[in-house]
Amino acid sequence: MRTSLLFSLLALPACTTGGGSTAHVAGETDADTDTDTDTDTDTDTDTDTDTDTDTDTDTDTDTDTDADYLEVAALGFEYVGGWDQEAQLLENYVYIDSAGDPQPGGPYVWVTLASLDYFSMSSDTPGFEDEYCEFLAYFYHEPAEFSGMEFDWDAGKGGTGEELETWGAFEGYLEIDLTSFSYRCEELDPDQFEDGDPIATLDGMHFGLGFGPLTDHLFETLKDGEDFDEYQDAYMTQYVAMNHPDGSGGFTFDAYDWNGALLVDTDYDSCVDVDDGSGGTFEVCGEYQVTDDNYYVPGDTNIAPRRSYMVGFSAWLEDTPNLDLSILKDGTAGM
Repeated sequence: MRTSLLFSLLALPACTTGGGSTAHVAGETDADTDTDTDTDTDTDTDTDTDTDTDTDTDTDTDTDTDADYLEVAALGFEYVGGWDQEAQLLENYVYIDSAGDPQPGGPYVWVTLASLDYFSMSSDTPGFEDEYCEFLAYFYHEPAEFSGMEFDWDAGKGGTGEELETWGAFEGYLEIDLTSFSYRCEELDPDQFEDGDPIATLDGMHFGLGFGPLTDHLFETLKDGEDFDEYQDAYMTQYVAMNHPDGSGGFTFDAYDWNGALLVDTDYDSCVDVDDGSGGTFEVCGEYQVTDDNYYVPGDTNIAPRRSYMVGFSAWLEDTPNLDLSILKDGTAGM
């Protein structure tokens, strides 16, 4: 479903997980990256013990039938992190924390599962936070070669058949950070997901990401926005690919121009050392630049090869009727 695309140029706070740690910073070999996925055990800490205190007598009141589940109408994916076009890498980056110290940050995909009411509300509407689930996912990927596909914005599904230029592309799968859930992620409607398990359905889903020039549709959408003339050269397109049913029992994997992105001026002379967990360190470079008022300093997409921090923002969240949630992981074998 189409979003209002009200993208703020105000710099995002450094993205942290629910446990307070910085979003996953990948080492040179991604060693031990799976250790972060074990932090979800905190959510299970003995909460079931209360069910033994004779409260089971209330379970016959059928209160479960009144569960206020979040029914997902659409899914959106936004990449935030570094990109090196020449080296074909998605990169870590450096940010300045509230104490004024440089810190390492890792690239991530921000995932939004939205209800139908989400699209008729604004962020200051009472109850808006009840209409979506948001979380971080880490993109395990390899460089790929695919063109973008122009989304059929009039039909609201599929592509027009017109291929669009990409400067780089990546394919792999998403791994959910279970510590990053907004509260409604615990209340997803199980009837929508295979075996009633939203996490098992989405974790490990096939995912692709491409970058290219700003498309005509996104230009028309953004041109009347905040300080567009100043930031025009920093805007670009993020193409998002996920499995769609092909009608014959298989899937298609087209990368649609669902997202805009802002390329941010980045200082690669600013570096920090990071503990690699085995007694050594590795270096993370690339501090994204902000003004004194904490607005992003625009980069320039016209300067190639491009290397910079970027922030993606969705113009479209894909409607669940266009998807088959049971095939989202198809195509990831061997990745």
